Amino acid sequence: MAELLGVSERTVRRYLPEEFKETETARGVPVPPPRAKEEPSGAKYSLERKRTALALQKHFPEQAKEIREILRSEKPYLRSKDDIDRYWELVRKSREDPFTVFTKHFYLYDGPTGLGYRPALPYWIKIGLEEVAKEKAKEGGEATSPDALATQVLADYITQQGIERERLVEAAKEHLRKEWLLDVELDS
Repeated sequence: MAELLGVSERTVRRYLPEEFKETETARGVPVPPPRAKEEPSGAKYSLERKRTALALQKHFPEQAKEIREILRSEKPYLRSKDDIDRYWELVRKSREDPFTVFTKHFYLYDGPTGLGYRPALPYWIKIGLEEVAKEKAKEGGEATSPDALATQVLADYITQQGIERERLVEAAKEHLRKEWLLDVELDS
């Protein structure tokens, strides 16, 4: 059958229906076992997540729900062991609660571990930002990417409007609570 299809015998055996696999096995032809499914991205460090969550919930029982959401395994916010360890260290060393630390250092942070938000901008804005970046480079200014330029312009605008970092942190915390449905009172 493999010769007719022009593929290897192993490929044919892998995709055979179960009744044909039994026939192949009876003839003495080895059938490869099914491939193991990969772990979901968050399950990789689930033990580390649980340990960190339990330790934090012990010291901050009033924020147990927020801590569970931050350290969840399904669609995780903190994807790597380094992120989890860094979060633990920041909470331990700071005088702030775990939710504020997460909001400041991961959710609103614009560095390499920041979660970020990329709005869909029209192409004319993207091309315009590229042109502005080229003009700045020609004038001897610092060469910046269009993304960095857009971030800088928006950050300057927010600052001009008088919105401080602490206000952004509180607004982000409120946004996350609504997203996670933690402020919703259930009617009994």
